[in-house]
Amino acid sequence: MPHVTAHERLYAREFILTWQRDSRYGRADVIPDSKNGFEQDENSDYAVAEHGDTVLASVVNARKRKNVAEPGRFRVTAVWLRRDRAWRMAMLQPSRIVG
Repeated sequence: MPHVTAHERLYAREFILTWQRDSRYGRADVIPDSKNGFEQDENSDYAVAEHGDTVLASVVNARKRKNVAEPGRFRVTAVWLRRDRAWRMAMLQPSRIVG
């Protein structure tokens, strides 16, 4: 049986990441990139709304990626779906907080 990473379990098969520069990525694009990691990664200002098997979530994420000079702050919106008794992230969209 192949090794399954936490990110492979986290993202739904139809996962979509919409990036602020008008780019869209699928699950196959995001999983390899997620292995790069962060030096800093903190969340605050949570808002969550559950609607049956769907959860809408919003959070402020402060992070600094490895090998990237400047840290960033983002308002992140996510859609989670419950499938086969497990929660999977189906959509994610970060927007940079300026200032």
